[in-house]
Amino acid sequence: MAFCVVSLFVLCLITPILHAAQYKDGERVEVFVNKVGPYFNPHETYHYYSLPVCRPPKVEHKSLTLGEVLDGDRMAKSIYDIKFKENVDSPKELCKVTMTAKDIEQIQEAVEELYYFEFVAGTGLGMSVCICEKTLDMFL
Repeated sequence: MAFCVVSLFVLCLITPILHAAQYKDGERVEVFVNKVGPYFNPHETYHYYSLPVCRPPKVEHKSLTLGEVLDGDRMAKSIYDIKFKENVDSPKELCKVTMTAKDIEQIQEAVEELYYFEFVAGTGLGMSVCICEKTLDMFL
């Protein structure tokens, strides 16, 4: 039995490819949320903020290149606060989300459909997949 804790998709790790020449130690690295969708159907994509997740008060979209548009990207600024080469000693709460029954159903469907979550940090790309068994226990 797999247990999935859903508060801001803690299972999703941002693994950016960052070039040391571009950042100074301690400098903020901007993280953009991009798209989500079923892992086994990469043509079915949705904007990250279409799910009931932590979001900024006003969603600001990033200007995209033609290639990014053709690739189906939907980048928007995130509320993640990441500093270059700075360790995080203990987890910090990003936000609290009150979910309705419909929101919980939407999250459960994303988990059952093995949604991937795509983030872009700096110039790199991070992608994570939430994989759980059919039996799902969610702690909210």
